[in-house]
Amino acid sequence: MIALPAHRPTAETPVIERLALRLVRPYVADDPPAGLVATVERRLAETGGDLGAAMRALIEHPLAWEAPLAKLRTPAAFVIAALRATGAPLPPPARFAAFGELGQPLFTAPSPKGWPDEAAAWAAPESILRRIDWAGRLAARLTDPPDPRELLDAVLGPLADAETRAAVRGAPSVREGVLLGLASPAFQRRSRDAAGPPRPPARPHRPRRRGAPRRLRRRSGRGAPRRRHPARRPRWAGRRAALRRPSAGRAARAAHPERRVA
Repeated sequence: MIALPAHRPTAETPVIERLALRLVRPYVADDPPAGLVATVERRLAETGGDLGAAMRALIEHPLAWEAPLAKLRTPAAFVIAALRATGAPLPPPARFAAFGELGQPLFTAPSPKGWPDEAAAWAAPESILRRIDWAGRLAARLTDPPDPRELLDAVLGPLADAETRAAVRGAPSVREGVLLGLASPAFQRRSRDAAGPPRPPARPHRPRRRGAPRRLRRRSGRGAPRRRHPARRPRWAGRRAALRRPSAGRAARAAHPERRVA
């Protein structure tokens, strides 16, 4: 379905345009830059609708990193971000209940298009008050709350403004400082580093093991034959071994054949 309009850009240009806009809008802004959308649209047309190539073009474009706080978090994204920031041990049923409490219950989208990804659908005053109320209850459940100043540095970094930092420093308790950090305007939005996409850490080099492990060698037949475990031997194995073993009389007659009776 994606490759058909991509191979015919002259007749189906609006389709590719809408697809590129749907790819860019959830990650950049409600009204993304036209140059960024055009780049993603061009990559879709060149690759025949390859979504991976389109997403790489989106990440590598400098316009995607100019406005780091341009996208409002959805309720589900806000809950997940708050749990990751605080490390709260919230069980899965409580997490799913939080999605529904903030207006985005799990697996119940209002239409086949899914949930809206624009700020107008989630920025109502009542919705923001629900987020603050839930964040306060989450901060009250923390048995070992983190330092709110360190929380701001780790989660927002340079994106936290001076007003938010002053409010967190003047909080009467640690839990209220965590609440102020979660309820800050910067935390309500998706934060991205203005310097560009983060680079993955360098993975340490590990030498590759030659050959298969010993347990796999026996199964594959490249090593010693596999022996049956004594506990798995059948019941008749001992009887067969006893029949093969020569008796005392047979051993005596074999040692002294002259004593045989005709």
